Amino acid sequence: MNVKDDHGSLSAIARCVLHLGDKIFDCPPTFTMYEFDEVMNGALVIKVPRLSDFSLDVSCVVEVVKLEKPKCIFLTSPNNPDGSTISDEDLLKIISAPVLVVLDEAYIEFFGIKSRMDWERSMTI
Repeated sequence: MNVKDDHGSLSAIARCVLHLGDKIFDCPPTFTMYEFDEVMNGALVIKVPRLSDFSLDVSCVVEVVKLEKPKCIFLTSPNNPDGSTISDEDLLKIISAPVLVVLDEAYIEFFGIKSRMDWERSMTI
C-alpha cells in the first residue's frame, strides 16, 4: 500500500494506522495537534525534544525509534512554530529507520525550498 500525506489528513492517517496503545513519536516544540490528535486516538506519545537551535537530534531520533518501536513519527518542515527545516540528509537518515514517517510541509511554499512530495515510500500495513 502506498501512503501519502496531503492537507488535512493527519486524523485520517492516525485512524488508519494506529490502534489503542500504539506509540507515536513527536519532536517538540512543534505543531501541537499531532500530540492532541494521537492521544485522542489512544496512542502513547514518545517525545524527543529538539536541540536549542530547534534542529532535530537525528541520531537520538533514530536510536529512540529503534528502542521504543513507535508506529509512526510526525515531522514538520518548515516546523511550526520556529520555521526550522529538516535537511534532505537528515530526513533520509530518519526515513531509513523502521517507522512510518509523516512529513507535514504545510508552510513549504513560504520558504523557497523544494517539497519532498515527490519522494514516495511504499509500506505494508
